[in-house]
Amino acid sequence: MTITPENRDLTAGLAGQRNETISPSPDSFLTGDEPALVTTDELLAPSQTLVARTVVGFDGGKIVPARYAVNAAAKASKDIVFSGTGTDGDTVTIAGVVYILKDAPAAAYDVQIGASAAVTAVNLNAAINASGTEGTEYFTGTLANPAAVSTVDTATVTVTARAAGANGNLIAVAEDSIQAAWAGGATALSGGADAAWIGVRPIGILVYAHTTGGSDTTVRAAVYRAGVFNPALLVWDASFDSDEKKRLAFEGAPAPTNIIIRKPQAFTTS
Repeated sequence: MTITPENRDLTAGLAGQRNETISPSPDSFLTGDEPALVTTDELLAPSQTLVARTVVGFDGGKIVPARYAVNAAAKASKDIVFSGTGTDGDTVTIAGVVYILKDAPAAAYDVQIGASAAVTAVNLNAAINASGTEGTEYFTGTLANPAAVSTVDTATVTVTARAAGANGNLIAVAEDSIQAAWAGGATALSGGADAAWIGVRPIGILVYAHTTGGSDTTVRAAVYRAGVFNPALLVWDASFDSDEKKRLAFEGAPAPTNIIIRKPQAFTTS
């Protein structure tokens, strides 16, 4: 039996087969079909000129160009201040880890009481970070605190959440000592905050160009609220100055926004 190659297969004796890489046009505006296109009519803010395909958001309920501006996430922290060296058996607790001040450390998480408040603070700081000299400032086997790190300044140890965000405010702290106290009588770290938009969050893409006058307060425009779009063909504010900012621009946008940013992708068929 003789097998005749088909589909321009150049390997004699093999059944017809061909691999082909399909590269989409780089000027494709839509780069996917799921989710499907959805548009809504939205009020435009007055006194502006917007070109088609502008990435837009709401400002006071009116459509304006979206602008990237985010407050960085903050780490929660709190100070514990030593007014004296501490007494044998005193405890400091951070995220469930109990550090015991000892004249003679004998177990993991025992902290050596120093000759002054500042030295005890240095030793506690070393124990929290599992830094310094293990077996001298704190007992062997002490591990770095899993939830927090610390720094020391004279007799004050500043404890800071490892991760930024509001969850850091849930890290509990305590002490049982008359010579050490958390600032303000705190029972948890504080000051942690999640990253937050302070610009104009993107909610869609303007379909057609529009110009509004200073007294135009009822002009509506079609806005894409769902679809898969090529970022290179959208009109972005200069604040979206990286591919990553553009790719993530619509994450967390309010319903009914369901927009995916995707560059044209090549694929291979066999």
